[in-house]
Amino acid sequence: MLPELPRDENLRGFLAGPEDEHLEFKSSIRDPRSVARVLAALANSGGGVVAVGVHERQGVVGVEDVDQTEDRLLAAARLVAPPPEVHVERREVDGRTVILAAVSGDGGPRVAPDGSVARRAPDGRSIPLPVPVALEALARFTGTAGASDDKRDRAVLEELLNRLSRMDAHQEEEIRRASDERTAAARERADQAEERATAAEGRAEASEERAIDAEQRLLARSRHKELRHWRDEMRGFAAEARRARGCWPTLAGWFGSGVAGFLLGLLARELLGVG
Repeated sequence: MLPELPRDENLRGFLAGPEDEHLEFKSSIRDPRSVARVLAALANSGGGVVAVGVHERQGVVGVEDVDQTEDRLLAAARLVAPPPEVHVERREVDGRTVILAAVSGDGGPRVAPDGSVARRAPDGRSIPLPVPVALEALARFTGTAGASDDKRDRAVLEELLNRLSRMDAHQEEEIRRASDERTAAARERADQAEERATAAEGRAEASEERAIDAEQRLLARSRHKELRHWRDEMRGFAAEARRARGCWPTLAGWFGSGVAGFLLGLLARELLGVG
């Protein structure tokens, strides 16, 4: 039976509480196997809820890639043997998306991908189930329940080895996928950096063109000012020249009358014998 998820009006208080036997907080999901161990332990504890996008100390941080997170949650459930029933819902808290996964506690002990059989403690830790219970769960999963101890133990050991082998292959695939994602992200960042550099270069060229235009305008204004200065000076010279030409007849008259008088005086003295 699936546990009931909280209503929206009760969600804040639900997410503010500490982790316990039936509640697990996850800020994000990177490896489905680690979540599979949580799902198995919750199922072995009578069921519970996994809240993704919630940090144990920071509170609600939200989920960035909701679709991928839901896919990883369902993939984690399929890694548990036998897979528990899981119901997933999306909720909004302060504009941030939180994913709630209700995990059923029916169907007997579940086996995690690493072969462990555990349950939740009241403080949220996972603690192993007693060995007989774990062996019985593994035996039931391998179809050797009720068989002799030797046959059951061999079947359980083979199943554990097979599961570990599948985990190694799954881990290699996860590592390869994570490497591809990091490479793609690095390429995207490089492309964005190149675009920013190109844009900065364009802005620099535009700024240089504006500086040249401003310099040319300043030079033009300076030349215009200089021409106006020379024009004003030439106008002043022209005015002085006009004034000088107006005074010239008077000066010439004064000069002419003085010379004539001097010459007449010299002539009188010569004629009269005045020495």
